[in-house]
Amino acid sequence: MNALYARRHVICDLSVTDDCIELTRNWSLMKRIALLIILFCGLVPGSALAVTSGKVTGFVRDAATGDPLAGVTVRVEGTESRAVSGLNGEYFILNVPVGAYRLEVQMIGYLPVRTQVLTVNSDRTTRIDFELETTMLDLAEPVTITARRTSARSDLTASSELIVPREIESLPVTDLSDLIFLQNGVIRDAEGGLHVRGGRANEISYYVDGATLEDPLLGGMGTHIPLDSVEELVVNRGGFNAQYGEAMSGVVNIVTREGSGPLSGTLRAATTLQSQYDLEAGSYDETAAGRGGRLEGTLGGALPWFGDRGGYFLSGQVLSDGHHIPHNSRSLATVAGNLVFKPYPLMKLKVSGHYFRQRHLQYDHRNQNGLSYDFNPDGLPERQADSQALNLSVSQNISPRLFYTARFYRYATNSILFPTMLADRYWSEWPGYSVDDHGQYNGSIYESTQLPSDRYEGLPFTEGSDFFPLYRDARSTYYGARADLSGQVTYWNQVRAGIEAQWYRLDWNERSFLQAVPQGQRYTVNPVEGALYFQNRVELSRLIVDAGLRMDYLDTSQRFFVDLPSGQAAQRDNSTKLRLSPRLGVSHSFTPRSLLRFNYGYFYQPPEFRHAYTNLRRDFSGESPRLGNPDLSPQKTVAYEFGLEHMLTRDVRVGFTASYKTISNLTSTAQVQYPGGMYYIFNNADFGSVRSVELIVKRDVSRLVSGSFNYTYSIARGSASTPQEHAEQARPVGSADPAERGYFPLAFDQRHTLKAVVNVLAPDTVQRSILGVPLRGWGMSLVGYFGSGLPYTPTNALRERTEIERNQARLPAFANLDLRLRKRFRAGRFGYTVFSEVRNVFDRRNVVSVYANTGRPGDDGYTLESFTGRSDEFVRLRRLLSLDPQQYAPPREIRFGFEIGF
Repeated sequence: MNALYARRHVICDLSVTDDCIELTRNWSLMKRIALLIILFCGLVPGSALAVTSGKVTGFVRDAATGDPLAGVTVRVEGTESRAVSGLNGEYFILNVPVGAYRLEVQMIGYLPVRTQVLTVNSDRTTRIDFELETTMLDLAEPVTITARRTSARSDLTASSELIVPREIESLPVTDLSDLIFLQNGVIRDAEGGLHVRGGRANEISYYVDGATLEDPLLGGMGTHIPLDSVEELVVNRGGFNAQYGEAMSGVVNIVTREGSGPLSGTLRAATTLQSQYDLEAGSYDETAAGRGGRLEGTLGGALPWFGDRGGYFLSGQVLSDGHHIPHNSRSLATVAGNLVFKPYPLMKLKVSGHYFRQRHLQYDHRNQNGLSYDFNPDGLPERQADSQALNLSVSQNISPRLFYTARFYRYATNSILFPTMLADRYWSEWPGYSVDDHGQYNGSIYESTQLPSDRYEGLPFTEGSDFFPLYRDARSTYYGARADLSGQVTYWNQVRAGIEAQWYRLDWNERSFLQAVPQGQRYTVNPVEGALYFQNRVELSRLIVDAGLRMDYLDTSQRFFVDLPSGQAAQRDNSTKLRLSPRLGVSHSFTPRSLLRFNYGYFYQPPEFRHAYTNLRRDFSGESPRLGNPDLSPQKTVAYEFGLEHMLTRDVRVGFTASYKTISNLTSTAQVQYPGGMYYIFNNADFGSVRSVELIVKRDVSRLVSGSFNYTYSIARGSASTPQEHAEQARPVGSADPAERGYFPLAFDQRHTLKAVVNVLAPDTVQRSILGVPLRGWGMSLVGYFGSGLPYTPTNALRERTEIERNQARLPAFANLDLRLRKRFRAGRFGYTVFSEVRNVFDRRNVVSVYANTGRPGDDGYTLESFTGRSDEFVRLRRLLSLDPQQYAPPREIRFGFEIGF
């Protein structure tokens, strides 16, 4: 029986890991789960899994006696948030939006005071203590003071870095991934994927204003966030609390800017000077202008007629880059914005959203069949993608001790891959496509597009009419609902609980003619995810304990009938997956400047849905077919972390972190043989471990000279670097089966990583000068990076491994330096900035990949002796075939631009 049931399909009998909790789908159990969720919703108006507000707390005492003062009013200036100190002088203000504020403190008989500007960060506690002086005068205006505050990171129980707009605008970066890459423990592979502490790519979860933004089919964000719209960016690299899920390596939490006050805005433009690789010459030409650039702007302020009760903020960007190789450019446009309205003093409504569109030409020197399109770039593929997000959140302080946040959101992505020359044609309309009277394919696409051309001396270059015959249309839409309830039980104890659910619609349409027998699949599926969590934070004077428990729910909404070529037949119900994740974080400030912290937790991440639903119709034709597995279990990481931080001065922080994590249940592939053939099926078989030591020295960006120095030593080992590695890896010499599992360095095992940032940023008010030149308005930033070589597996000319174990050779080290210079001017209300950015200042040819059989980036194994008796044209073309520009990082890139702000 090969019939495909409506939303109920077929799977072979797979083993399930020990930590998997399987629930069969019986009606009684589903009623109990539904009842549990309904009860929880009734008790908890309660998970914005990413927190977008912070807390302010501290003590108020008499300056003369040191006695605590009760009944003192502490107010966040410009808001309705306030608190009254208790009997012990303690106060706390919950749900303070991210931003910069002053605190006003007043009590009859004491001198009223106002703090200097302080910053409130998301999911952080800002501690400010006050000592009030008695007075006989009735002062109308408070006196501004510098309030005594504890170490800025004393409330952290895990590795986390906060990035603020002033730091972002000082750096030569244009993309969110560039900022994440600068953090400790993060590396970037040759394809641009980010790996946090030795984890695989796509193990990072992204939250924007509390809602997840991730492409459930292709992984990653699936969108582009304008950096001008970011109010705060927090990168969590290690343990994170129970309100965060669906990530095993890191969590990125973005809070967008909100408009208020007078109308303000910026307009920025830049153009790019860059050299381009000449495919006919095998070298780079002269640097020329117009090879990329960007235009971006912002606009924000108070909503008309609403005053301080509402605001708006808009940002947009048009960007073009990546022109150093023909047919390798990226152009995108994105617009984002939000509206904020406060109908009541302690209630806030926020509507935010964005639209993103991208066109990416994808150059490939040689495809998987060894063919090159260098003389036929329009035959290469391009990817067009767009996404839309809409997020509505409601937040309200029910009482000084209790507030809730509810959030409803929708996120949709669309990605289409096709040959550039056939952009207006569906795959069934491609030249060479035909079917017989029974609807079976009998065309000639493979034969006409995948064979070498006689025009190029028999070398594997394609004709001008040939094209890369792969089509992929991946569409996803999901709706989410989340709620969170936070309460301050006592001054020392805060609790938070929450619930979330996500409903997906995933559409996949793919057709490949890269092999003689066409392969492809088309499906529409509707998985469901959900979570409950509880988090308890105890904040004593020098000890903080974060303890949480999270439960994740996954249902792929599939039922399978087993009907494999082996003749086996069986039927099984789809199993839902429940996972419990305990989390614990402890920090102890053993001196006012020093902090010890420890973090431990279980972290689960659902498998990528494309691996769950691949080839549901069980088409076993072609070479090495893949079979999806909707019964895949979530992937698991158990992580430990120990950290020590010390404030050398008020602005200079030194930190040391040691971490260890074990990884299991990773998605993998297993080979299944049956009489007459074989196939690969996705399962949970891969594993690994990562040990790392990190050192950081950082000075706050608010100073004239600031910056950071990061060093990471890491060992990442495991059984496979990607889910499909066992199906694609090179075989050992003399072996016909590459499927043996070992424990070896992973492809992203970078042992030594150094990153340094130096900023010299002079504000408009500075009076210093160097060599008689005023520093006022000048700024310079240097970003340096060094990474030891990544591993690869040596092979011989037949793609057989020459070493028993994989990844025993290393690429050369990678080193790079970027620079940004700017000068600001002011004329009335308007500010003007001119700037220059240089990437790869020294134009270093960094190697990112090599030919596995030679270990060199420009030599694929053919020596000059092989060309004896050949024509000069053959030798020239054969040399061009060996020279792969993708084996190197981009050359020097220079940008010039200006900015106007008001």
